[in-house]
Formats: sequence, C-alpha cells, structure tokens
Amino acid sequence: MRIGNNNGFTNKQIEMRQTARRLLLAGRMSDFNRFRKGKSELDLRGMYLAGRRLSGNKARQKNPVGVNFGGVNLSGANLSDANLISANFSGAILKNTKFDGARLDRANFEEADLEEATFISARATGASLVRSILINARFDEADFRNADLTEADLTQAVLDGTTLTGAILARATLVKTKLLQAILNEADLTGADLNCASFMMAFLRDADLTGALAAETEFTGANLAGSTFLDATVMFADFSKSDLTGAGLRNATFRSPKMEGAIFHDVAIRGARGLRPALSPEQTRGIITA
Repeated sequence: MRIGNNNGFTNKQIEMRQTARRLLLAGRMSDFNRFRKGKSELDLRGMYLAGRRLSGNKARQKNPVGVNFGGVNLSGANLSDANLISANFSGAILKNTKFDGARLDRANFEEADLEEATFISARATGASLVRSILINARFDEADFRNADLTEADLTQAVLDGTTLTGAILARATLVKTKLLQAILNEADLTGADLNCASFMMAFLRDADLTGALAAETEFTGANLAGSTFLDATVMFADFSKSDLTGAGLRNATFRSPKMEGAIFHDVAIRGARGLRPALSPEQTRGIITA
C-alpha cells in the first residue's frame, strides 16, 4: 500500500503507518504490539492486510501472540482471510472493515465500532463482542459459536445462515436484524430486543428468550423446540409453521400472535396472557398448564 502526503495524514501518522505495516507484513506481532503501545493516535484506515497471518509467527503455536489493535482506527481496512486468532480489537474503530473469511477465534472486539463491517464466512468461535456496535454489519454463513455478544447493537445486521450455537446475546439489540436459517441452538437471548427481527426458518432449539421483546418478530418456520419465553413480551409476532414442541411460554405476554400451522406439543403456558385465542383446537390440546 502506497502512502502519500495527499491522503489527509500528517507526516507523523504516515511514518507510524509505514512502520506498523512493515511489522505486520513481516509477521512480527510482538514487535508491533510493543511499537503501538501508548500510541492512541495510530490510524490504519484503509490498510490492506488481506490473507495475512496476524496471530504469531508459528503456524502451530499453542497460545499464539494476538495482535493488539485495541483502540486503533482500521475503518475501511481489508482483513479478509487474515489469521487474527486471539487478536485484540477492543475499543477499535472498524467501520466498513472487511473480515470476510478471516480466522477470529477468541478475538476481543469489546466496545468496538463495527458499523457496516463484514464477516462473511468468517470464523470467530469464542470471540467477545460485548457492547460492540454492529449496526448494518454482515455475517452471512459466519461461525460465531459460543461468542459473547452481550449488549451488542446488531440493528439491521444480516446474519443469514450464521452459526451462533451457544452464543450469548443477552440484552443485545437485534431490531430489524435478519437471521434467515441462522443457527442459534442453546443461545442466550435473555432480555434481548428482537423487535421486527426475522428468524425465518432459523434454529433456536433450547434457546433462552426470557424477558425478550419480540414485537412484529418473524419466527415463520423456525425450530423453537425446547425454547424458553419466560416473561417475554410478544406482540404481533408470526410463529406460522414453527415448531414449539416442549417450549416454555410461562408468564409471557402475547398480543395477536400468528400461530397457523405451528407445531404445539407439550408447551407450558402457565401464566401466559393473550395466547389461547390464537390457538386452534388441536394446538390447545398440546398445552401443559403446570
């Protein structure tokens, strides 16, 4: 990447960018981490690092050195297919940054700004994205198993086909978020805002939606077997052709839900309000009142 004087960077910033790029391309993660320590002004916007190994020098290192991008501005950078295992992006500015196909297992994105970033086909198992901003981000076919997205803002993000098995999305914002055929089995969605989100044909077996808000949320064709909606508020949601076998809807508040064709066997509804009028006689027979 050529760095000139006509791109808005000061001479000091240009010098730091050149040094940072040289260390990163050489795979000298420890040297880079030492170099950038205390340099809160390090600005790496638009840097091209696609396909690079940025998780230590040894391919089979048991505990690789994670590159430290904490607080760095990498907006618009291309990190596609890069190896970023255990990398630290906490507090970083990563707007429009590309992580497509990248390895991000156990990476730290806590409180990072990832608005419109892309993680298409990326792998980030066990990553932490607590309180991160992911508005309009894309995660198509990505693997975020066991990731922690507590209080993350995923407004209008696209997670079609994304694997989120065992992920934590407690108190996360998923307003108008698309999760077509996403896999959220055993995911924690307690207290999450799911208003106007689409879980069409998604897998939410044994997911915990305790206290969630789900107004005009689409669960059409979703597998919700064994899921929990304890104390959830569900308004005008669409459960058509979904599978609610063994679900727990205790103390949930419903208003005009669509239940046409939904599988409703062994469903616990004690204390639930506004649900019975939406059920067919056959569905009513699948109720457990205990």
